[in-house]
Amino acid sequence: MKKYLDNKKGFTLLEILVVTIIIGILVAYAIPYYSRAIERMRVADVLVLMGTVRASQDRNMLTKHHFTKYWHYLDAVPVQITPPGTDNDYFNEDRTEFYTRGGYLSKKYSPSYKVYFENDASGRWFIVAERIGWGGYDYKFVRDFADTVTVCLPNLADEDSTLLCTDYMGVDKPEDLPPDPRTAV
Repeated sequence: MKKYLDNKKGFTLLEILVVTIIIGILVAYAIPYYSRAIERMRVADVLVLMGTVRASQDRNMLTKHHFTKYWHYLDAVPVQITPPGTDNDYFNEDRTEFYTRGGYLSKKYSPSYKVYFENDASGRWFIVAERIGWGGYDYKFVRDFADTVTVCLPNLADEDSTLLCTDYMGVDKPEDLPPDPRTAV
């Protein structure tokens, strides 16, 4: 019986410490990749929304002969759209800005997009998705209604946003990113 008790095996403190350090190093490398993957999923969501809303704006133009900046006038919009006069944290007061996935819930911004429509003096219309909330990213997606290309515009001072936009646009350097279509003549 004594021989059986003397053969107990276990981990030493040194072995546990080494395993903990290795796991810590792996987690330190994995977290940035994980946050980039989450951000790319957010990008995919907002690009689908922009395409759907753009098509809805086309149908609005065909039936009413004008584009609109009000979300509740469109026929294919996110399920969070409610009629004017009802409380909804996904919109600003006049229903011209839509906040995706959380957006402005509980009166504070969470990582999401503010999506809105702009038009210029020449009559061109744009859909803009601006990244808001915490999370370390600062960029916008802009799409001209007359074009099929969505342009990513990063804050060039933010390395993560610049990397995301250069990757999305398929260019190697930030200098090769296309200009803002709202400023093009």
